[in-house]
Amino acid sequence: MEGAIRKIKTSYRRISGRKNWNVFLLRHGRNVAFYAWWGADPQRWQQFEKLAQHIDREQWGQIRKEATLAQNEQLKRFRFLHKREKFLTTLEDRWANASETASLH
Repeated sequence: MEGAIRKIKTSYRRISGRKNWNVFLLRHGRNVAFYAWWGADPQRWQQFEKLAQHIDREQWGQIRKEATLAQNEQLKRFRFLHKREKFLTTLEDRWANASETASLH
C-alpha cells in the first residue's frame, strides 16, 4: 500500500511541479487513490462505469454527503495542526457572531 501511495504522490509532484502534495490531498481527499486505481486500467474503468450506472440518486447523494463530511473533518484537522492560531481565531469570531445573532432574536 505504501508503494501505491508513493507512486500517486510521485505522479502528482511530476505533473504539478510541486514538492508537497498536502493541498492536493486536502482538496481531493480519498478520491486521489480511487481515481488512480480505477484509471490505471481501461477495463477497470469500464467496469466502474457499469457499476455507476446502477446507483440511484438517493444513494449518490448519501455517498457524496459522507465523502464531503470526511473531507471537511480532514481539512479541520489539518488547519488545527498547521494553522492553529488562525483556525482558533476564526472559530472565536464565528462563535461571537452566532451569539450576537442569537441575542438579537
